[in-house]
Amino acid sequence: HLLRGVNLNNLFKIHFEIKKKDADTIEVDIAHSAIFSNFMPLKTELGAIEKGKSVIFKLHNTYFIDLTVLEFLEDFKHNYEESGGKCQFIGIDKHKGFSGHSLFLPKVAKT
Repeated sequence: HLLRGVNLNNLFKIHFEIKKKDADTIEVDIAHSAIFSNFMPLKTELGAIEKGKSVIFKLHNTYFIDLTVLEFLEDFKHNYEESGGKCQFIGIDKHKGFSGHSLFLPKVAKT
């Protein structure tokens, strides 16, 4: 990940903010990088989000998202929507894949 531009201070620390936009909408703003070694705090916080809301992931300030996090986001979206909520991803379309992996910019990008 360092060779792909992830800063040292982002290897183990993720920068994100979860806030209520209104009574039915929650925004998750993720900045810098979201990678396997730093995303556990995000995963924990997302697990505590109230069901049945509209969750908007803002990824326009994120410069690197690895496949582990993409897979988690896809699973979160599927499970959250299955339980009555909605998920939308803003800014994921600006990311480019480094591999031909079929998960890159997965169904997450299709809202």
